[in-house]
Amino acid sequence: MLAWNSIRCALAADRAAQSLRVPYGLVMLGLEYFQKPAARQKLSERGRLELKLVGEALANADLIALGSQAMHEAANQLLPATRDAVILPPLPLPAGPARKAAAPEVDAALAALENKVVIALTEDAPDPALARRIIDVYAEIALRFPNVVFLALSGGRAAAAMHRHAVSIGLHEEQMVFVSEITDLPSREQLLSHIDLALFPYIPAQGEMPPLPATAALLECMAHGICPAAGLSPAYSELIETGHDGLQVDYSQSASEVAARLLEALGEPARLHAMGKRARERVQRQYPPLEQALDEFMTQAAQPQPASPGVRRAEPRLMRLKTP
Repeated sequence: MLAWNSIRCALAADRAAQSLRVPYGLVMLGLEYFQKPAARQKLSERGRLELKLVGEALANADLIALGSQAMHEAANQLLPATRDAVILPPLPLPAGPARKAAAPEVDAALAALENKVVIALTEDAPDPALARRIIDVYAEIALRFPNVVFLALSGGRAAAAMHRHAVSIGLHEEQMVFVSEITDLPSREQLLSHIDLALFPYIPAQGEMPPLPATAALLECMAHGICPAAGLSPAYSELIETGHDGLQVDYSQSASEVAARLLEALGEPARLHAMGKRARERVQRQYPPLEQALDEFMTQAAQPQPASPGVRRAEPRLMRLKTP
């Protein structure tokens, strides 16, 4: 039984694994929990409960995989004892540039990006407040750099919030491209191939146990040779050497200050391209191929018994569904 970055799923998988007497594995890509915005120092009761459940899910797991090195320290704080874990790429990372053609549904979006400088938000579900803040940053950039287009590969509440805010501050439709539903990998890769600078906004929380963002979208962009501009989080810091293979930006600053930092990078396209190239080389060097990482992950199941006391595990077996 395998749970993927969801505590509810982890608890359900743990119970099912005990019932079926098979291994239970947990893949933790990031550390997120509920925290009231006003409570910047002390954890809320709900936050403490959610972190306690994360600790239980980790402690009960036979197999543990983490999405980044930064997650290792956080996981150790939640575990009663040291455990083995592997670093698992959150998705198959491409070995090179996209070569397959995109689906016709994204032709209009690709045409809008041609011969433009593209900055993008590629996370599926960014925080809506931070997403609106990025629109303010883009507006500052657009005033000084008219050839820049903003691409959003996000959907849901964040995309709606960005679009409403962009219209309210006077941005035009041709300045922004929203593509929320991409049904095939070649289309996404073709859109990514047009991006010059990818934004990963994050504002550190001043709490007892700061959350850690998942790094899937960041690693995806780095693997495609896109220069990232990431917020000040340990999960991002361990992947980026600022000025060498990306930028670390303080997104808690004003929109004009953040825009000035990004404009400095956009003004040197050769340097931007070189940082993107080094970002791809870093990901290829630092992360094993997904198949190898999965093999290392699965070998943890060779432990004689699960971590849960009093539970005996049978040998893993093929589960067959009934067919009519």
